[in-house]
Amino acid sequence: MSGPDEPPVIAGPPCGSLARLGAIARNRTLHDVLILYGVHGMVFLVPLFTTPFLARVLGPSEWGAYAIAQSFAIWTSMIVEYGFVLTGTREIARHRGQRARLRRIVAGVQGAKVVLMVLNALLAFATFFIAPVLSVRPWHVFWAWVWSIAQGLSPLWYFQGREQMIRAVVPEGAGRVIALVAMILFVRMPEHGALALALQAFGAVTGSGVGLYYLYKDLPARQLSLRASFRSLSFGFSMFLYRIASTFYTVLNVFLLGLSSGPLIVSCFAGAERLTSLAIASFWPFWRALYPRVVRNLANNAPEALRQVRLALLTTTLVGIAIALAFELAAPYLMPLFLGTGYDQSISVLRLLAPVVPLAGITGACGILLMVPLGRDRAFSYITAIAGIVNVLVALTLVPARPLLRMPVLVVTVEAFITLAIIWSLRRIKADILALHLKSAVRLPTDLDME
Repeated sequence: MSGPDEPPVIAGPPCGSLARLGAIARNRTLHDVLILYGVHGMVFLVPLFTTPFLARVLGPSEWGAYAIAQSFAIWTSMIVEYGFVLTGTREIARHRGQRARLRRIVAGVQGAKVVLMVLNALLAFATFFIAPVLSVRPWHVFWAWVWSIAQGLSPLWYFQGREQMIRAVVPEGAGRVIALVAMILFVRMPEHGALALALQAFGAVTGSGVGLYYLYKDLPARQLSLRASFRSLSFGFSMFLYRIASTFYTVLNVFLLGLSSGPLIVSCFAGAERLTSLAIASFWPFWRALYPRVVRNLANNAPEALRQVRLALLTTTLVGIAIALAFELAAPYLMPLFLGTGYDQSISVLRLLAPVVPLAGITGACGILLMVPLGRDRAFSYITAIAGIVNVLVALTLVPARPLLRMPVLVVTVEAFITLAIIWSLRRIKADILALHLKSAVRLPTDLDME
């Protein structure tokens, strides 16, 4: 019993519980994951409103043309982005305390993006001659090109490497919300497809512009160097190969379908593809938050890095299976709710595409969080490149006969091939993984020299 001069004893949770709660609250990885999912939730909700709104206002044919232009914009933005969201992030994460080195890295990456903008413009010009649906809609191509440039110039890679997640994603999310509000206010009829693309481009310009302002406020600009730019292009080529090849069997499929099919067919495929893409995109905040930590832990605490990779693999696989089952069962109700009337054929397309979600979860967790940090990005890129080339060839030759059956089957088959190839490749680096467990060390690739 307490004496009269002793303070009263107040009951509370055990010290161990408080310590665990404090550890959870201080967990930087969990903190960044929650931030990314909070902001990504806003970004995720925008397409959930944009697609149903435009599908109803524009109608199946004009929304199909819009979807083809959007597919082109997303694909060509990957050319400017060049995979720096992975290789650039990796370099920033390694040298985050060396401001002079960071300035060289930023100057090299930004200079490389300026060079890539020229190639992007040439592709936009060529689209007039190879895409029948867009050749009669020049403003669709122009605004899709502006959109792609703005997306490609996003400084997400820099803030991701610095683990400043709010600065990385808030501007992008805000830009998308601005574009959505503007579309609701101004897009009123089927003839407004080009206007919808212009507003999307404006949102992307706003998001990337704010992000670049914060980048150069944090790290004063250095004069661009052509030599450093080409060094960045050379160093990041393997990841560019992965990023651009991965679009060959994802977002580019809508554009490829538009080369041989009419807008109505494209709209039915694009609606279902949009849902599966949104599901796969929900994994990215998790991977983005873990990626710089896995890179750092592989050099200092390999068992912790492998634990993080196993957690990501288990989480994305189980969530992916749950989403795929939901798509299979709810497709007859989900697609009319998502797109409105006139898109009945999208129901069977969604059911065929559903397995791609868990497969992509496995591919991303193993490839991005393990192969790339281990320096196996070249093998990862070659696997993706082979799959992408095969996808394009089959899409152009065999798919046109029965597009709404063969295209989704092709997408799932290609993703399954990539998953199996990555698993097989990881078995070949079993000795490296064992060494990480025993020594908590790994030989990382040679640092990028921007001098």
